[in-house]
Amino acid sequence: MAPRDRICDYRTYGIYVNGTTGTAFSNTHIDFVDDIDSTKFVSISIIITNDSLNTLQISFDGTGVHGDILGSETLTMDRRREQEIWIRSVAGGDAFRFWAW
Repeated sequence: MAPRDRICDYRTYGIYVNGTTGTAFSNTHIDFVDDIDSTKFVSISIIITNDSLNTLQISFDGTGVHGDILGSETLTMDRRREQEIWIRSVAGGDAFRFWAW
């Protein structure tokens, strides 16, 4: 029997964005690019916190609405595999925080 000297090494990629929305999806597009080494990655979890009182909308293709985040609400999506996201609001200029890993 071979000795158990192998160690599994892996790296978790992640991104954090603190921003404001536009009124169109094209104004707020986020590519999932790692904060440390700029590697584009596929997410395993996503968190979006709406820091405004207005409703935010999210899209995973840049055209269709795939979800609404009410004012002061946090949306957590575990096991959501995506590479980019678009965020907008009716008013524009609404603050949000975004994490993906």
